[in-house]
Amino acid sequence: ISATLTGVSIFLISAGSLVMHYVEPPGRSKKEIAIAMRQIGHELLLHAGDSASRILPVQEIEPLVYRLSFESTFSFVPDSLVNIVQHTLSKSGIENPYVVSVLECGNLSVVYGFQIGPQDSTTIVPCLGRVQPRGCYLLEVSFLDNTSNSSYLYVLAVAGIAIVFVSGRK
Repeated sequence: ISATLTGVSIFLISAGSLVMHYVEPPGRSKKEIAIAMRQIGHELLLHAGDSASRILPVQEIEPLVYRLSFESTFSFVPDSLVNIVQHTLSKSGIENPYVVSVLECGNLSVVYGFQIGPQDSTTIVPCLGRVQPRGCYLLEVSFLDNTSNSSYLYVLAVAGIAIVFVSGRK
């Protein structure tokens, strides 16, 4: 019984680990995401009245986290940023929920951010209408994984069945 319980425990820990770390890609290749990010940067600078400065290369700083840097300082209106990001990602076919953060270049503190989720209840868009001052900003988009609660329930169900099975063998 001890060996069976140990085996079941190892299985459950392994299964839980796989479920907890499974990250579904956002439906597009890294190259397609980079193009969408550059389009966001282009639209953001155009909206700020800048049609000449460069958008620096997109960086994937972690899995599913992309950062965009700009050659010049700019100001932005959160409403426009939200619309630009939503429109561009939708047009690019990227459907995953995401978090957008605007960071200060020097200290990487978040000066503005919002979250777009799969349902209205998971969408958070604060501070609309507040113009952000001219500054050096980085734009970071973090795509959220699609691991659903049903995956966790599956692991719990398997755990429950295993416990019943082990208890019934006594």
